[in-house]
Amino acid sequence: LADVSADLGQATTLDPSLGEIYLTQAESALNQDDGQAALDALKTAEEHLPGSAIIPLYRARADLILGLNPEALLEAQKANQMDFTSLPAYRVLAQANLTNAQPQPAVNALKTYLLYVSQDAQAYLMLAQGEIALQDAPAAFAALDQALKLDDRMLEAYLLRGNIYLQQNDPQNALSDYTQAAKIDPQSFAAGLGKCRAFLAAGDPVSAYQTIYRARTLATGDADMAAVYYWEAQAQDALNRTAQAEEDWKALLALPQEAFPAEWADQARQRLATPTPTLSETTPAPQETTTPTP
Repeated sequence: LADVSADLGQATTLDPSLGEIYLTQAESALNQDDGQAALDALKTAEEHLPGSAIIPLYRARADLILGLNPEALLEAQKANQMDFTSLPAYRVLAQANLTNAQPQPAVNALKTYLLYVSQDAQAYLMLAQGEIALQDAPAAFAALDQALKLDDRMLEAYLLRGNIYLQQNDPQNALSDYTQAAKIDPQSFAAGLGKCRAFLAAGDPVSAYQTIYRARTLATGDADMAAVYYWEAQAQDALNRTAQAEEDWKALLALPQEAFPAEWADQARQRLATPTPTLSETTPAPQETTTPTP
């Protein structure tokens, strides 16, 4: 979208009473993911259009951009209450509810929205996210199938469906979706990680190790590296590479504890306290008595 801020600035100078101009400024800022600029414009717009339902709608979108999730939900609810016929308000209300971990209201809002707007692939993806949170896998599958019918290159939909397949102990279909995601975005760490997990679930630790080793180069931040060490350790242990696995478990524990689930740390400590024998060992390894460094 073209930057129209200069033209809008001139228009507000000529006639600052036109609240619609400030709404247009806010919309332009939202389209550029500039939440603060949108809020600034909306503050002035509200002075001229105090009863406009568009103002809380846009404010909810701006709050979501800025990560002000509780505020976004309040604004989205206000927009919906002010104009229950506004379909964009239902969509933003759903997004705000999802962001605030309230899946049932999100699903309800999306079902209303999708009755009238049936070509919104992103809305079907959000619906799937809500259904997953409600533990309704069949409904999530249906929503993801619809999303992919509308956009067969939607990376997030393949990743999400792959996750559901893994949860249902269906590694082959999971692998198919993760592979498709990797084709869409070869730089996707999530796709590489998913493939590793699917290979492990399918009983193929060699491919799992090779996949996570390649995905290591795509990791960014402690959370990604924690996942690399955790799943690489699983693959190494499955291949009876005891020493290499222990290095991964130790590397995991060396990361900040907030970077990964607490159960991963528990598993790492337990594993390091009880080494797994390698294929060359004919007798069980002795128990270690030292406690690994957290």
